[in-house]
Amino acid sequence: MDRILEPELMVDKEQSEAYARADFAQVNQGFVDRFRSCFPKMTSGAMVDLGCGPGDIPVRFARALPSFRITAVDGSEPMIALAQQAVEEAAGRWPQPLRRFGPYLVRQISTMA
Repeated sequence: MDRILEPELMVDKEQSEAYARADFAQVNQGFVDRFRSCFPKMTSGAMVDLGCGPGDIPVRFARALPSFRITAVDGSEPMIALAQQAVEEAAGRWPQPLRRFGPYLVRQISTMA
């Protein structure tokens, strides 16, 4: 099967901010709930969120699984800025789970080793 890449990233600041304001709370929490349901004994380790967007899902994972080391990656600079903001805001409420969380900008996934 040939992989079809997304034709664009959300590189426009206003578009990224609009996406970040959208209410995906139920869907995003579903990722965390399904992971915990499928892997109940997995309480620590490392995880990577490729295409983290504004960072809501990795923040939810950090809250739910404080022993995990979470790396968030996105190709959009505005999304990374929003993710960093989400982490900083969440760290004030949940300092321990988020200490090791950090989004990184990766322009091409193929450069990751």
